[in-house]
Amino acid sequence: MNSNASVTACSALFYDEGIEGNYNDNSDYTKTFYPVTTGDKVSVLFSEFELEDFTNCGYDYFKIYNGPTTGSPLIGTYCGTNSPGQVTSTHASGALTFKFHADEGVTALGWKALVSCVSNVS
Repeated sequence: MNSNASVTACSALFYDEGIEGNYNDNSDYTKTFYPVTTGDKVSVLFSEFELEDFTNCGYDYFKIYNGPTTGSPLIGTYCGTNSPGQVTSTHASGALTFKFHADEGVTALGWKALVSCVSNVS
């Protein structure tokens, strides 16, 4: 489930475009997940994570924002095998936004994550 899009879901598999192999060179996209029920929060649990590893994630990176846009507060920037683990929105919208970038060089296995929703999160 990838592309530049917004998705309203509380049960989804989120993965890079090379689900059974490496992700592609020269990739750029942003995806935002919103909860189905107002007041709930999106939570994403990464079961696999591997991007090109370079100092300060200078080549390939995966950014997570706490909210509906890349202007929302940045939770973190990830690369190598530094998995985000589990990330849950605390934004009023309940949304999480993901921005992925891969340059023209080295690729890796990418990621697989499960999207769910939780209630009563502050």
